Amino acid sequence: MKNRMIIFSFMFLFIISCDKESNNLFNCQDPNNDCYLNPIQNMIIKSYSPSEIVILGSNLNDFEMIRVDKTINNEIDTIFVIEKNEANNFIDSIEIELNNIYDYSVRNYSNYGVSDAVTDLSINHTFPSVLNDSLKLKARNEVSVDIDWHYDLSEIFYKEYDDINWKIIRYKQSSNENSWSDTSFIDLSQIISEDGYYSYYDTDDINLYDSLRYSIFLDLDGISSDTTTKDLKINFPKMEYIKWIPINSEKISIEWKIDDSNNDNITSVKITNNFYQDNFGSGAYFYEIGSDKIQDTIIDEIIFYNEDVVAGTPIDYTIEWCGVSACDSLNFTAKTFRFKDMVYVPAMENIPFKDSLISTESFYIDIYEVNEYLFENPQQNIYSNDAINYLPKSSISYQEATNWCNLRSSIESETLSGDGNINEPFLNSFRLPNESEWYVAAAIHYNVEDNIIDNIFDYTVEVGEGTITCAFGNILNCNNDTPLPVGFYNGDNVPNYQKSISPNGLYDCNGNLKEWVSTSGNFVGPNQSNIIMSGDFQSSELQAKNDYFIYEDSGFPGHQTIGFRTLIEAPEPINVINE
Repeated sequence: MKNRMIIFSFMFLFIISCDKESNNLFNCQDPNNDCYLNPIQNMIIKSYSPSEIVILGSNLNDFEMIRVDKTINNEIDTIFVIEKNEANNFIDSIEIELNNIYDYSVRNYSNYGVSDAVTDLSINHTFPSVLNDSLKLKARNEVSVDIDWHYDLSEIFYKEYDDINWKIIRYKQSSNENSWSDTSFIDLSQIISEDGYYSYYDTDDINLYDSLRYSIFLDLDGISSDTTTKDLKINFPKMEYIKWIPINSEKISIEWKIDDSNNDNITSVKITNNFYQDNFGSGAYFYEIGSDKIQDTIIDEIIFYNEDVVAGTPIDYTIEWCGVSACDSLNFTAKTFRFKDMVYVPAMENIPFKDSLISTESFYIDIYEVNEYLFENPQQNIYSNDAINYLPKSSISYQEATNWCNLRSSIESETLSGDGNINEPFLNSFRLPNESEWYVAAAIHYNVEDNIIDNIFDYTVEVGEGTITCAFGNILNCNNDTPLPVGFYNGDNVPNYQKSISPNGLYDCNGNLKEWVSTSGNFVGPNQSNIIMSGDFQSSELQAKNDYFIYEDSGFPGHQTIGFRTLIEAPEPINVINE
């Protein structure tokens, strides 16, 4: 049986009739009665503060008092009258405690009677904690912690606060890891945040590898909210990955990322290798940056400090990263590319070509057309140092070029197997490039350090309305209509030779010889014919462009103006963290 508490009484010395004609006394629910009282419209019950509940309605401005019939947790029933306060609100502060359920029946009230009741309105009065997901702990470095959280007080209580008081308790785990001690108390009085976001920067006696526990709650009017607790271990940032891939026989690309999920304050990153320290002394670094650089890609141009570097040379690297009070390092071995005159071309997407968009995977490609010496000696894993003394191999059919690629692949596979290097990551077969691969190698440079395309080699752009001269390649009327040795266009032979070299360092992409390529399927000629790219020593300037191609029957025996170069598909950059 419910307990009932009546907190007010009616005391009248005489009765006044509100409706004298009908003598209907105190019938304030009857719209025809002079003392009729409007019931509350659109009534809402909200928590006003930790110890108060507010009763709201769309017509409460017309009320002076309300009568409340309140049940607490479906057990205690109280009846009382509330007068409007100075802010024109009706506030219930009678026996309001957190984590109780209150059911309300409310009437408009005057000295003459009461209105109809608005019933069955219930509220679970709570003071919730900061949501666990919104409380973020992160070590800013080895000796400090950032604490961030979100709490929209206006969603909890109807009362408007100017400032609030947050309480944070910090514990440290004891050495036996079975208990928490060394308690610190943080009293944080703050102006209320308009967007609900709060933060605190803890620098009090924090050390690397400390295990910390933070408990946070809000104090309003001496009443505390529920508590949210989270733990944090102060670790030093680990290397998330280090990826390397050779660009050619003299350069290596190194990409790294430091895991900043727990600590993102890196004061420096340094990289060195055995060759660099041999030349410049122990402790010398060819890369050093003193800022919060947790991710970057660099190209180590080894040839600049070691002229003796050769194809396939192992390089022993050390990368060191430091915070404010500690450092860590990692050693790994990379290698220059095992073929001297090939260059890496990274994967590219949506490159405009022949009114289409093409995409290619990463690969290595010859910087020179295959010359006569290499064609006769496919066992050579590098070109002759005198490569520019040899003419490009010409008068060859598509099938003969393909067969030579297969022969060289077989020789390389046997060589590596005999050396015990069968797991060589760059052991992929030689083949002809397709027309899309050939074009991006000849025309598009993708900057792997900045992840952007920074150079497009296009005669239309380079020359504009002018004439393509012999500085751009060995084309018609440049060398008595005969081919030149591969790599002839250099600083010794052609002063403006840079105009003839592709952004990736390829020679003779616009002249000397046309080149056989395979088809990717993006461009299909008549009768499944093959493609010949670019111009040759007999081509007019209209043909001497790196996007120019013609279809040729697969049975075509070849011609003195047609040669080829080869390609090796590149693996993914090698992540030394996973080795």
